[in-house]
Amino acid sequence: MQDSLLKKMMEINGFRALSKVQEKMIPMIVKKQSLIVTSPTGTGKTHAYLFGLLLSVVFRPEEVGAVILAPTRELAFQIYQFMKLMQPLFPTLKISLLVGGTTQKETPMKPQLVIATPGRLIDVIESQRMTIHQAQMIIIDEADMMVDEGFLPDLDRCLSSTSLDTQIVVFSATIPQALEPFLKKYIKTAKIHQSVDDELFNPKLTHHLIALKHHTYETMIQTLLQHINPNQILIFANSKDEVVRISSYLRTLQLRVVELHKGLTSTQRKNNIIAIQSLKASIIVASDIAARGLDFKHVTHVISCGFPKDLSYYKHRAGRTGRAGLSGEVFALYTEKDDEVIRKLISQNINFIHQSLNDKGFKTLMKYGEKRVFKSEQDKKIVAMIKGKNKTVKPNYKKKMKQEIEVYERKKRRAMIDASIKQIRKQKYKATSKDKVAPKENGK
Repeated sequence: MQDSLLKKMMEINGFRALSKVQEKMIPMIVKKQSLIVTSPTGTGKTHAYLFGLLLSVVFRPEEVGAVILAPTRELAFQIYQFMKLMQPLFPTLKISLLVGGTTQKETPMKPQLVIATPGRLIDVIESQRMTIHQAQMIIIDEADMMVDEGFLPDLDRCLSSTSLDTQIVVFSATIPQALEPFLKKYIKTAKIHQSVDDELFNPKLTHHLIALKHHTYETMIQTLLQHINPNQILIFANSKDEVVRISSYLRTLQLRVVELHKGLTSTQRKNNIIAIQSLKASIIVASDIAARGLDFKHVTHVISCGFPKDLSYYKHRAGRTGRAGLSGEVFALYTEKDDEVIRKLISQNINFIHQSLNDKGFKTLMKYGEKRVFKSEQDKKIVAMIKGKNKTVKPNYKKKMKQEIEVYERKKRRAMIDASIKQIRKQKYKATSKDKVAPKENGK
């Protein structure tokens, strides 16, 4: 029964096979084990716990059987969409989405499965509109992001409303130190399961590092769009104001753009996600709320405008493309102030292709941080002259500089010719010397 149900769920979601984390975790969830799972983005962990939950929990009328907690409204809404897709297999299952701004249609009375953000769930519990003490399973998704968003106190209050027998499943990209006391309190017997690398699901990314120079992010993005052919492109900025500014500029170019940031209402966020998923918008400009958990299947290119304060989020940004074994292109736009951050990423095995970009296209540069090795003193003098052009100069300095460089180039060529002539003379001299000392035949 379970095997046939799993196959039906896989078919609905378009899965030909399970990822390694799904193969490993679904049986453990079905066996009622509390788990702490570390899993990188794009490995299929959302469906690992959704399949396990639907195969395991016995849903009873007018009773919350399971709760899924997510750190953002966007992620909660995406999980809700996945569940609604599979609901035809469970026609009597009542699912409730509890995030700010949800409608009555999405929050049915007496639900059996609740998908929520922690703060919103606390509001509903404390208003006595719902109890979760009978929940058989609590799933916490993106737990390290819960820490980043300051949700640990809310999580503590949520789990204090459950029974000691409740199965708790935690998925997280990492286990930050601040999360450890919480895990020890509620999941005393669980072991941390490190997901195995999965070639099928590992992202195949090409990282491009492009100097901003005299451009703004907006004008560089405009130039970049002239030289790439994205199916859908996701642009990350470090603040809401930057997101709004970039989006406004791109709209002046008559491009279809949607935004994702915390300044939007829940309805706006939900509508924008639907527009993204239905390919009604080809360009997404977002803050880092879109860097974690969200699955945008059609994103082929990612642009990072600078780098996030939390450097791990650069990898999360990049992980929004190249998912499920597909390839993806990531473009990081940098300025001189990003030097330290770039060197740290390189030390973490991010292999950047260092490039410049203009209207004519891309030009590959030396690896970031490498210095040019000059072959001669003449080359050094020429470069020193060129670099000195920004200093105060007299009229016609370009013409004079060109003449001086030509003089140095002639001297360089003359030196090469002289060296060649000297070598030829040396070889002739050796040949002549051998003839003079050659022995005479027959003693003559």
